[in-house]
Amino acid sequence: MTDSSSASNFDNYIVELHENLDRLRDISDVDEQSSTIIADLAQAYSEHPSPMQTAMCLSALFCGQKNILTFLRRSCSKTELKKTKVEILQFLKFFVESAGVKILPHAVELKTVLLTIFNVDNASDVRASIFPVLSQLMELSAGSSDMQNEVDKMATTFLDQIGLQSSKAAATIKGLCLAFLGLLCKFFPEHMRKYSDPLLLGQYLKYLHEQIDEEFLCPLERLTVMTIDYYPRYQPKPLAKIYSFVIKKILGLQTKPNVYKPFLTEIVTQVLIRCCSHQFKIFYLRIIRKFSTR
Repeated sequence: MTDSSSASNFDNYIVELHENLDRLRDISDVDEQSSTIIADLAQAYSEHPSPMQTAMCLSALFCGQKNILTFLRRSCSKTELKKTKVEILQFLKFFVESAGVKILPHAVELKTVLLTIFNVDNASDVRASIFPVLSQLMELSAGSSDMQNEVDKMATTFLDQIGLQSSKAAATIKGLCLAFLGLLCKFFPEHMRKYSDPLLLGQYLKYLHEQIDEEFLCPLERLTVMTIDYYPRYQPKPLAKIYSFVIKKILGLQTKPNVYKPFLTEIVTQVLIRCCSHQFKIFYLRIIRKFSTR
């Protein structure tokens, strides 16, 4: 396949997608047809992922009045295109990884569309599919002033899902939100300090207790330690209450599998390091030693 024919094909795939969306009610198997278009696009790109191919695919996906982002905006509330949206997001994850920094001029717009999908689409598998793409964008955009300006929007969106109010979000979605918040702490720590609040710490630990999973240990560690680290700088008086609460919560996890105990022990150790003047430090250290050797 020549470069010129590739470019034409990439554009044609996007045009076909929009045509299917325009005729949504007239095509009985519209989701199957549209997801096949995305599969064909992905195959056409992955067969020849040269720099020229990447540039041409980038143009087809993100430029012009009808592109992949305008399709996602138009279709985010369309339950009939559930499989298609998942296929698109899976391909975008692969494409963003392949394109690398070339995606940065479109990173904020792509981020905005991903958040729109998350807020509008009710399908858990569609919502879950935004996170691999979003995570790739954060890694590529670390240090970008444009993306730094977007951190608050992302943080508040996902904090709302695990926040202080009850949420109907599935446990998987809450876990992905929590993991992504941990990623924001890693790449944009200065912008995440404002969310170091004892009430949020309680939410992190509550989730840890109810939904602990090996996949989320590192993000939870970043969130919990960051919260403990920053909060005392602003309000030093209730320190003892905060880390007593933390330790009691984490010790309540002793019925969890042994694989989690090193992680839990590290969290408690970090609590004690940051609050070493407390009179019960030695008492707690004895408990932790006993707990970690079981």
